[in-house]
Amino acid sequence: MGRRIINSAAASLVTTLAVLTVSFLILLFSSAEIDRRTGYFGAIFFEGIPTSPDAFNMTFGISNIMPVIFTFIALTVTYYFILRLFSKKG
Repeated sequence: MGRRIINSAAASLVTTLAVLTVSFLILLFSSAEIDRRTGYFGAIFFEGIPTSPDAFNMTFGISNIMPVIFTFIALTVTYYFILRLFSKKG
């Protein structure tokens, strides 16, 4: 049982990070405007501030951790039950 929980948590961590990465890339390339944008239910943000006519400063990060935590927990539970369902020992 403990091994299934660890495997489920590891798989959900990788999946959550992949979802956040894809969401960030979509957020980054979705608009040509330079402003503050949020994605993945407000969890991540990207902000571009012009510093000169030819350059701008980029800031990105996590603004709300709750959607990320909820995703991790939901995926951990889902993966746990999938592993339990397909386990040979039962």
